[in-house]
Amino acid sequence: MILLPFQLVKDHYTGMGKSLSFGKKVFALSLLISILICLFGSFSNIWTIPWYYNFIYIVYAFGFGLLFTTLLYVMVDRYVEKGKTR
Repeated sequence: MILLPFQLVKDHYTGMGKSLSFGKKVFALSLLISILICLFGSFSNIWTIPWYYNFIYIVYAFGFGLLFTTLLYVMVDRYVEKGKTR
């Protein structure tokens, strides 16, 4: 649910002839995770706690975005981008 839209964003920029920097990749994945958290969070605990307590999940989303973007870059993107330049 998260990695397919992330790959589509990367493919869109590659198709336009632009390359995404590492920071933009982290931001894009963190944004996708944040949207998913907001969607699921709004249905799961809207009545149990005040809504502003859920802002901590945005920090978690950035952490997960940084972690998974780093893993994807080291394991996949670095090799794929090298192959395209040859």
